Amino acid sequence: MTLDEEVLTQTKEIRERLLESERALEHLRADYHHAIRLLHARGGNMREIAEALLLSHQRVHQIVGADAGGPPSPGRHGGPPRGRRHDYRRGPFWRFSPDAREVIVRASAEARELAHGAVEAPHILLALEDSGVDQADLRARVASAYPQGPQQRRGRMRLGHSAKEVIEAADRAAGERHVTASDLAAALAAEGSQARESIDALGVDPRRVREEAGE
Repeated sequence: MTLDEEVLTQTKEIRERLLESERALEHLRADYHHAIRLLHARGGNMREIAEALLLSHQRVHQIVGADAGGPPSPGRHGGPPRGRRHDYRRGPFWRFSPDAREVIVRASAEARELAHGAVEAPHILLALEDSGVDQADLRARVASAYPQGPQQRRGRMRLGHSAKEVIEAADRAAGERHVTASDLAAALAAEGSQARESIDALGVDPRRVREEAGE
């Protein structure tokens, strides 16, 4: 059956607008949660925050982190102490730079649109601007790499093992500074990792990914 080209073009345009809206929503949600954690870090208790923002105390507790216990002692540049592991209790992106957070937002939107159960390393690759592969072709490869399920319309997408591996490697490489999109790209291309294996399986040249990292 031949698809109506005019309707197909309109559908693709709507899809792009939908993706942009989802990316913007994810970004706003990340900013909102960051602001709530900042209120808590600067002395606000959870009950006060909940009342001021018309949230349940339980929801604020979830956002701030049950065992966060306030902000970590800062390093020389306001980051976490040297050697600190990534602190998922405070949210996995709490010290990401805006460009790195935007990559994760786009990766989440891609995973959601493809009806995959979690964000994985290839979704992060898709979210980077230039991987050396045609984006439509790469998206088709990623789509077939993971089983589809019911599309998750709401809520934060779960991070899969390979995505966590990329985030943790980028976090270690960043040291005391903020994690950047280049750190994420470099972590994707790191040899011997599950993320690298998944990138190789997609037929992507890791040298192009390193170029994205500025190496």
